[in-house]
Amino acid sequence: MSGRWILCGVVLTAWGACVAAGADESKDALIRELSASLELRERQIDSLKIEVQRLKAEVAKLKSELEQARSGGAPGSVAPVAPAPVRPAPVAPAPVPSTPVRPSRPVAPIPSPGASDPRPSPRAGAASPATALQQKITRLEFDGQALEQVLDTIAQNYKFNLWVKWNQLAAAGIQRKTPIRLTLSSISVAKALEMILSEAATTTEVQHAVQDEYVVIAPAKDLPGPLELKTYDVTDLVGSNRQTAFKLINTIKATIDPDVWKDPLHHIRESQGRLIVMTNTRNHRAIQELFKTIRDQEQR
Repeated sequence: MSGRWILCGVVLTAWGACVAAGADESKDALIRELSASLELRERQIDSLKIEVQRLKAEVAKLKSELEQARSGGAPGSVAPVAPAPVRPAPVAPAPVPSTPVRPSRPVAPIPSPGASDPRPSPRAGAASPATALQQKITRLEFDGQALEQVLDTIAQNYKFNLWVKWNQLAAAGIQRKTPIRLTLSSISVAKALEMILSEAATTTEVQHAVQDEYVVIAPAKDLPGPLELKTYDVTDLVGSNRQTAFKLINTIKATIDPDVWKDPLHHIRESQGRLIVMTNTRNHRAIQELFKTIRDQEQR
């Protein structure tokens, strides 16, 4: 009986040794596999490093060629060095008036004489010109502030779009910096503008008018005036040919205040040799002058 137990012990011991040996072999195999994988990754990393160095060299070469192309020099030449900028001496600020009126936006640069005055961008949430001009000013004082600052302050306080024709005013001797000394109290915005423009005016009358969504300020002769409906007999110019009439309409729209015809309130239509035109007074004068010029040319 004891011999059997001894035999069983020997068998179990041998089996345990086999299991342990198998585990060691599996572990060794796993280690070998991981080592091979790590070696492969290291080779890949080395290859990538070499590729990165190659790309860096190409980038450096391209940068060098680009700099040479910009400088206009041949390879190996030295690009010219720009002189250091000269800084102007500081200018002392102008004295501030006792009751300053700040402009609602930065003062625009003064355009060259004869240049057109572009229409400014409309103010967000602006009131209609008719409504704004009826608002009451409780009290405003100006003691020598520039005309541009005064107008900007009123437009900002009463929230309307203002379009000042500075080039046309300059031609009439009125500058942005024209000083204004006025006290405005318990009057409408419209009346205030009249008083300000009267204070600034020279021998030329300056007025304000409503044009589209803007209050426009300019010499009276340059303002568009109210809308008028007029009929022009152009049978001598177009006869019964509607195609010729349409060409005449296109000529008017292309040469006389082209932007205004985008507004549906300003329009032209043809009817039996007549043009029926709705536009402002200034444009009607220009249309009449155009017709006169065409007729004079045909009579020659």
